[in-house]
Amino acid sequence: MQIKEVPVIEISTLRRDLYIVTSLLLADKEVAKAQAMTARANVFYENEVRRLMLWASVAVRGLLDLLAEKEDRFSEKHCGEYWADFRAGKKEPLTFRQACNSSVH
Repeated sequence: MQIKEVPVIEISTLRRDLYIVTSLLLADKEVAKAQAMTARANVFYENEVRRLMLWASVAVRGLLDLLAEKEDRFSEKHCGEYWADFRAGKKEPLTFRQACNSSVH
């Protein structure tokens, strides 16, 4: 009896890669006019943005920790503002590490 080999494909990776290819194609004005392309890209947009934000936040936080061991506390430098209560105008300086932590957690 011959066993037929079936390729193993990770569906989430396939979907991500299809989204990346679609995004690159949509950068072309002519391709972007195709309704079918934009509809398909919108299906993956939110998940891909979340995945990339999480991955980048974890990677940057790790690099900041590595730099902190060797140099000054770069991760404690301010990169923006954190608005704890926007309506009340309550804000405080936001560090790179806090920004990464907010994305991760």
